[in-house]
Amino acid sequence: MTKKITIAAAIMFAASCAVFAQATNTVRLDNFQNGQPTGWVLTDSHKIGAAKESLSVTSDGPGNTNALKLTGDYSAGGEPITLSANIDEFDGGDVRAVHARVRSSNTALLTIGLVDRFAQTHLRDNYPITPDGQWHDIVITPADVANGTHSGGVNDGVWRGPITGISITISQASAPLDLQPVVQIADIYTDTAPLPVPTLLPASVSPSAVQPGGPIKVTYNWIAQPFPRNDMVPVWA
Repeated sequence: MTKKITIAAAIMFAASCAVFAQATNTVRLDNFQNGQPTGWVLTDSHKIGAAKESLSVTSDGPGNTNALKLTGDYSAGGEPITLSANIDEFDGGDVRAVHARVRSSNTALLTIGLVDRFAQTHLRDNYPITPDGQWHDIVITPADVANGTHSGGVNDGVWRGPITGISITISQASAPLDLQPVVQIADIYTDTAPLPVPTLLPASVSPSAVQPGGPIKVTYNWIAQPFPRNDMVPVWA
């Protein structure tokens, strides 16, 4: 009986790890339902002095897909407006980059932020986009925000991946001529690296023999590189 218990435990653990180790190469961040910007929020709109702003979902994205539309009105002044998403809500893997397509007719500069696994935000000011009314691809990686402004978390300017959040900020500098920046963002997804695959070791069972229905302790053993964040391995036994 002991041999059967040990084999069953090891097989079940191996199967669960095999499923867990399969990483998705890309995860969508633009699955907007019912016209709502699911997962995206205006994080600075509550601040005193913030400019007039709006966030909506339109259906005129690339190939008639949905797109986020962020607008600001700085005709009477105001603070920057930040649109952000917690990537952990979409993707629990080792996120290395965020892809998107942006379009604007009057906005030339954005501030892009990435959040690392210790909740530190790293910012790239004056990120250029082309205000020609056409869709343009952008790819945001930690290298793009390295050595820039930083805040929150340990606040030391050192990047500690993976990416756990992203922010896009508009301000008066985004559209200095008419002070009413309008930016659309679509086709948003992540690049996710494969998670470490553990090397499985035999499981141990104690005591070596029990009466039917008696308690047993099963210890699962494996060797693996550190995961990029705190993760749980599902085990069924």
